[in-house]
Amino acid sequence: MIDLIKLQEFVEAWHGDQKYGDEPYKVHIAECEAVLARFGYNDPNVRAGMKMHDVFEDHPEVTPLDVLLLFLQMRWTTADDVLDVPAIRLAMRLSDEPGPDRKTRKKLTYPKIVEEEAAVILKLADRIANVERGDKLDKYKAEYPGFRKALFRKGNSCQAMWDHLDELMGRRKPQTATA
Repeated sequence: MIDLIKLQEFVEAWHGDQKYGDEPYKVHIAECEAVLARFGYNDPNVRAGMKMHDVFEDHPEVTPLDVLLLFLQMRWTTADDVLDVPAIRLAMRLSDEPGPDRKTRKKLTYPKIVEEEAAVILKLADRIANVERGDKLDKYKAEYPGFRKALFRKGNSCQAMWDHLDELMGRRKPQTATA
């Protein structure tokens, strides 16, 4: 079983002095995890993938092999499972593919995310956390039609997250309680 507290320490070390706005990067990770919890996603592999979701993209000096060796050293996986460690696989799915600009990178990355529903859940949690923060809202609104088209699949388990993000993006009216 992955020790999520110990993993958080490693993730914070990998991100070092990186900032999320004016705050330490761990704030973004905490906000993403809060979104997962709010929507009932508590699977340890999903939570571990969320903690690591920007490590490979933001810190190319940290490789999947480095993380795999850490997982083996910490006994969070075994040699029998090294070809498929779900938390590492999920973090890799969310890492942007190389490209000359953001639009190209996202276009190349979304197909690998949509292959696995847990990766879509992580990407939704990341985007919801970013949008709720309010920074770069215009950018996210402009990207939303392509984001939704690439990642939305009818009948998946993350419909409530999509509904919430649609609301945040102004695509539907907020739900109001009836008396």
